[in-house]
Amino acid sequence: MDFLTLSVICGLLVVSICGITIGASSAITMNEASKEALPFDLNVLTDVEIAGDCDISEYLKTRGVDMETYAKDMAQISLYEEELTYGDLFSGQDVSLWSIDEGILDLCVYVISVSDFNQSLEMQGKEPVKLDDGEFLMNCNYKGTRQYIDAFMEKHDTVSVNGTVLHAGSREALSETYWMTSVGNNDRGSIIVPDMVANGLRKDANVLLVNYKEGTNSDEVLQKMIPIGLEWETEGYRYTEKNMLNEMYYGTGALLVFLCCYIGLIFLFVCAVLLSLKQMTETADNVFRYGLLRKLGARESWLYGALLRQISVFFLAPFLLAGILSAFGIREITGVIEEFMNMHIASHIGLTALLFFLVYGGYFLATYLSCRKMIQDRKIKRESTRP
Repeated sequence: MDFLTLSVICGLLVVSICGITIGASSAITMNEASKEALPFDLNVLTDVEIAGDCDISEYLKTRGVDMETYAKDMAQISLYEEELTYGDLFSGQDVSLWSIDEGILDLCVYVISVSDFNQSLEMQGKEPVKLDDGEFLMNCNYKGTRQYIDAFMEKHDTVSVNGTVLHAGSREALSETYWMTSVGNNDRGSIIVPDMVANGLRKDANVLLVNYKEGTNSDEVLQKMIPIGLEWETEGYRYTEKNMLNEMYYGTGALLVFLCCYIGLIFLFVCAVLLSLKQMTETADNVFRYGLLRKLGARESWLYGALLRQISVFFLAPFLLAGILSAFGIREITGVIEEFMNMHIASHIGLTALLFFLVYGGYFLATYLSCRKMIQDRKIKRESTRP
C-alpha cells in the first residue's frame, strides 16, 4: 500500500473512530442522565419568601389545577438554607470548576430533612435512608462538583448545621435525584439532616413532587401550568415538567450526537470500500501469478493463507495507526464537548468496537471471500480450457 493511500485512509479512520466513539458515548450518557434526573412527571416549586409557607396543591386548586385529578401520588418537601457555602465545603481543595459553575462557591448549600428525602425516594420506589439524631448525609449527582463533595467527605467527619455538630452517617455521598431541576446538573451537593435540625433552619422553598395517573394527558396539565409559571416573580410559583425538560435536554445535544455518528459511519464505510476495492483490484491484476504458483506446486491452503495475510495487513495497518492517533483525539474532543454540554461523557469503547467489527470486519471478510473466488474462478477457467 503506498504512503499516500495509507495516509488518507488513516486520516478518515481517525475521524470515523473519534466520531462514532464521541457520538455513541454522548447518546448513552444523555440517555442515562435523562432517566436518572427525571424521576417525576411534574415538580411545582415555591419561593417561600414570595409565596409564603403554603400547601402547593391547595394553591393550584384555586388556580383551576386540581392535582388530585391527575396525580397517582404526590408529596410536598421543603428545602432549607444554611449559612454554609460551597466555598466552605471545598475549602483547601484545588478546585477547577466548569464555567457554568464558577459562581457557586458563594452559594449556600441546600439542606433537606431525612423525612422529606425519604418521601422523595418512596415515590421513586426506592428504599429509605437511615439517619440517627446526631448524623448527616451528603447527596450529589452532578459530575461538575461530585469529586469535591467526595473529597470533603473523605477529610471531614463532622459538619455544623444550625449550631448543631453532626457526624457523617456515611463517608460516601449519595447520588439521588430528590427533585427535578435539569438534566445533568441537578444537585451540586445537599446535606441531609435529622428533622429536628432542619426545623430550626430558614425554609427557602417548597416543592410538590407529582407522578401522574396512567393515561393522564401531560399536555393538558402543562397548558394549565403555563400561566402560573409566568407569574413567578410576583406569585413565587414555577414548575418543571418531565417531557419539557427531556425535549430541552435532547434538543441541545441531539444534533451533535447525530452529526458525530453520521460522519463517523460515513467515513468508516468509505475507508472499508476503498480498502476493499484496492485489494480486489490488486488480486485481479495478480490472479495469473497465483495460477503460476499453483503450477509450481503450491498448495491451495498456502495460496489462500497468503491471500488472507495480505488482506489482513491492508485492513489492519491503517486501523491500528488510526486507533493510536484517535486515543489522543478522543481525549481532546471529549474535553471540549464536556465543557459545551456540561456533562461527563463516559467512553463506551465496547459499542464502538462492535460497530467497527460489524462494518469493517464485514468488508474485510467480503473482500477475502471475493478475492478467493477470483482465484478459484481462474483455476476453473484454466481447467475447462484444457484439451
